[in-house]
Formats: sequence, C-alpha cells, structure tokens
Amino acid sequence: MSITYPSHKCLDSFIDVERLRSLDGYVAERLMSRLASYNDLAFYTGPFRLQETAPDRPGSRMVYLAQSSRPDSYFDLDKSELWHPTQASSEFSLLMDFIATLPFKSTGRMLIMYDDVSRPVTAHRDHTDGNICHEFIWFRTNLKKPFYLLNPTTIEKHMYTRIPHCSIP
Repeated sequence: MSITYPSHKCLDSFIDVERLRSLDGYVAERLMSRLASYNDLAFYTGPFRLQETAPDRPGSRMVYLAQSSRPDSYFDLDKSELWHPTQASSEFSLLMDFIATLPFKSTGRMLIMYDDVSRPVTAHRDHTDGNICHEFIWFRTNLKKPFYLLNPTTIEKHMYTRIPHCSIP
C-alpha cells in the first residue's frame, strides 16, 4: 500500500462539531487543575526527531484516558482489546461521553496532550517502521496550538486551521 501525503480525512460530517467546541472550557478547566495536583507524563518525541538537536521533551504533558493491559508499546495502538479506561477518564466524563458518540466499533489509546504555555512540539516521526501506519484521530477544541502534518519527501508542512481538526495520517 502506498501512502500519499498529506494523508488525512476530515471527519466533521460524522461528529457533533458544536458539542466538541463546547468542551473547550470544560477540558481546559480540568487540565489547569491537574497542573497543581498531578504529575502528568511529559510528552516524549522519542529518538525520531527530525533535527537531532531539537528537544525530545518539548514541554507538553499527557493525560491517558485509556491504558494498555501490556507495557506501553506504540506497536499495540491498533489492538483495541488491550486498552481500558483509566481513572482520569472519569475526571473527563463529558469528553468520554462525546467520544462514545463517535461512529467506531472500538477505541484504542486515548490521551489528552496539553501545555500550559504555547510551546511548539518538536517535529518527529512516531517510529521507524515504514510498514506500520496507525490510524488516529486528533481533535482540537480550539486553535491555540498549531498542528501540521509534514510531508517527509518535500518537508512541506500541511497546516490545519479548522476546528475541529480530525486527521488520519
């Protein structure tokens, strides 16, 4: 199977866009309260940074809404039977209710990436195995942080400027 870039599909017609937008304040409020009382995991780009000198922990944090019954492995993301709700998922019950309305048979890894200041995430690949292409959906409730997919052949950035943004790379 050959992949063409950017490889994405807008899913706006399948979701309640206004409901997603309405979750912005709700999610932001819960994330801000987590800054003081939780030690959320720092986002790690791994060793696959496009520029070796760029930071591998750019500052974003993660809240896992589902976790695997196995040790965390990027190669298990497509095995939905391994992923189960975390304690944090109940803290974000309205978001989980929204996710339950999506037209999918199952879900896998679910997480919220957030940052209390607008730091760019280091350009990176998720892994080096070119034969694996996980599908994922990236939802944004606002446009405060830019998001793009990078064409690895041309190094051209495809910026996403709509709310919500849903992509399947």
